[in-house]
Amino acid sequence: MEIGSGPPSQARPEPGRRWPRRRFGGWLLAIAVACILPAFAAPASAASREYQLKAAFIYNFAQFIEWPDKAFAKANSPIVITVLGDNPFGNVLDQVTKGKQIRGREIVVHYEKNPANIGQTHILFIGAPHNQNPGQILGGLNGVLTIADTDNFTGAGGMIRFFSEENKLRFEINTKATDKAGIKVSAKLLQLAKVYKDD
Repeated sequence: MEIGSGPPSQARPEPGRRWPRRRFGGWLLAIAVACILPAFAAPASAASREYQLKAAFIYNFAQFIEWPDKAFAKANSPIVITVLGDNPFGNVLDQVTKGKQIRGREIVVHYEKNPANIGQTHILFIGAPHNQNPGQILGGLNGVLTIADTDNFTGAGGMIRFFSEENKLRFEINTKATDKAGIKVSAKLLQLAKVYKDD
């Protein structure tokens, strides 16, 4: 089931009512877990369970994001996910996205060590060592959904930061950064997120 298609029809809320945050959050988590189940057959050294789950969420984030038209060269250009620096996902991102499409676009995963070689991308996960000082990388991007899991990421201008709270994986969204880049984030995704506030 595609995450962008909405919850099952037999469980739709009454007209005029929105899905409760807890129910929608549980539904998103269930789909993320379902996405990574095949990955558990891979060698344990390929990726920790934490990063298997993060890979599934990255794929699901893409279904709740709208990029500006200029982000794609053609109507059928693929959505490119780039992992910059060390790759904590093993081959899980490839498994999660294999054969999938989002709004008619295929998904391509790239891995790059050098920030100078990022090229055309739509989702950028910034791994070590670049995640320790992401400001210079972020300043050179335009229309790219940026993701990392370091404490200072959204404060440095990043868009989505993974973090743990009460032994649960959560994410924070910097809406000021997404708005500046012309990236539209679904209200449903914002309901599940902690929204970053620039104090």
